[in-house]
Amino acid sequence: MTTQDPSNGQHPVGPDDNADSANYPPAAAQPDAPTFDDAITHAVAGERDRIKQVTKKASHTRAGFMYVGWIVGVVALILLLVFIVANQDSVAVNFLFGTVELPVGVTVLVAAIIGALITGALGAARIIQLNRALKKASSHTD
Repeated sequence: MTTQDPSNGQHPVGPDDNADSANYPPAAAQPDAPTFDDAITHAVAGERDRIKQVTKKASHTRAGFMYVGWIVGVVALILLLVFIVANQDSVAVNFLFGTVELPVGVTVLVAAIIGALITGALGAARIIQLNRALKKASSHTD
């Protein structure tokens, strides 16, 4: 059994035929379909924007601040060592229990170390205080 072709053996009229082509828009007027390259370019641009947003969020990290602090500390140490070497003149340092003769640079170094220890102790006490308050607050909410 055979089926008949609805066009009676004739192929439909298209834009390349000599028939009435007024019904078909010219090829230049048809919108260009996005190509595979356009899709890849769009995907890459989207990924680049996503990476920029992620790096903006990650630009201020604890490790970054620690690194900057380490660099500042090294620069301060170098400046302090230069100061110690340049100031070798001895001075009398009076304590409650007596007097000691030390170079000026060493005196400043000792004063800086004592100041750092006091600052660290105060910071540690504050951290302990905040941790206790946090534990107390979290135990009341349970």
